[in-house]
Amino acid sequence: MKSLSNQSLTAPIEIIFAETILTTWRVPFHKHESYELIYQRDGVVETAQEDQSYIMRPGMILLHPPHVRHRDIYSEDYSIYYIHFKALTELSWPTLSYDDADRTVGRVCDSIYQEFHANKLNKEKLMQALGIQLDVLMHRVKIHSSTSDVVQIVLEAKRVMDEHYASPPSMAELASRLGVSKSTFYSHFKNTCRISPKQYLMSIRMNHAVGLIRHTNATLEAIALSCGFNSVSHLSNQVKAETGLSPGSLRKIQSQESVQHSD
Repeated sequence: MKSLSNQSLTAPIEIIFAETILTTWRVPFHKHESYELIYQRDGVVETAQEDQSYIMRPGMILLHPPHVRHRDIYSEDYSIYYIHFKALTELSWPTLSYDDADRTVGRVCDSIYQEFHANKLNKEKLMQALGIQLDVLMHRVKIHSSTSDVVQIVLEAKRVMDEHYASPPSMAELASRLGVSKSTFYSHFKNTCRISPKQYLMSIRMNHAVGLIRHTNATLEAIALSCGFNSVSHLSNQVKAETGLSPGSLRKIQSQESVQHSD
């Protein structure tokens, strides 16, 4: 067995450009002759790759292959590393992936950026070494991505539904945002949460609606509208199926309990 010190390592990629964006900037559709890896440092930005859209958050990594149109659609100030490179061997990195909790890939991207813009002794050798390191880490990400990707997809889907339960994107739109097919999204969500995305969304709406019925004087029309129900009858049917009581009975019982507590 050869020792590591005697093995000759060949750089699998040639890094040709590295930059970072530290401000809000709308980037139009464009494409490159080389690969481009983008690493989301801070903020949130929507990145489109041809007709696929991704909501990029800190720690997410996206790979743009050569000659593929892409653009960033900012939503707030953000910071991204852009690493352009040529693949010297067959590349098998994932398109969308997630860094670990220590931001290991992010630290390497920072080193690449810093070294690219420096003018120091043996710069080429260090860039080759960083290219090898990035390739190794991206293969590790790929090996562990199936589980971590599923978790991240489900967490992001739940976040979107938690924040926009009244008027969320359709399940097809949500799946597209997350970079997976609708069937894959459903499968990941149900396997993880034991309920479907639609059931999860309904549970959020019900929690908010029941709380408003019990603790406010808002009309059923207003509650139905604010919680994403199609009509008062839709709201009433769902409340009765969930609690066994009509909204009116639920509110009456809550009122009686409040009076008893005040006495």
